[in-house]
Amino acid sequence: MAILFGCAPAISNQLPASGRLPHSLKGYELYSWQRVDSFSFVLITGTNRTKTVEELTRKGDDGSTDDFVRIISSGTDSAKGTLRRLPKGEAMTFSGTVPGYSPVHESIMKELMDYCNSIGLVCN
Repeated sequence: MAILFGCAPAISNQLPASGRLPHSLKGYELYSWQRVDSFSFVLITGTNRTKTVEELTRKGDDGSTDDFVRIISSGTDSAKGTLRRLPKGEAMTFSGTVPGYSPVHESIMKELMDYCNSIGLVCN
């Protein structure tokens, strides 16, 4: 018996790198920032608190678990791929630019807003 249990896969609370993201009671928030000529976005689980710049922009492990999501995307195509993972009907708020960084062009934010609406998200 011990051998069978020893062969079971480890249980992890990390979300898979692709696939549907969980529904969030407070929806999701999308922040953006620009560095020189590149645009970055972070999709994060909605909360009632203000996020820190470090929390939004740090690189490395996305920190996503089964009850909290934080995914950084570089460029609009990557951001669209992340948004496609949200369940249809999910609320998604464009929370603006990360403080201290240059804003992403309005045309890019409009493109992402239009995309959200086209895939069935509730965007504001």
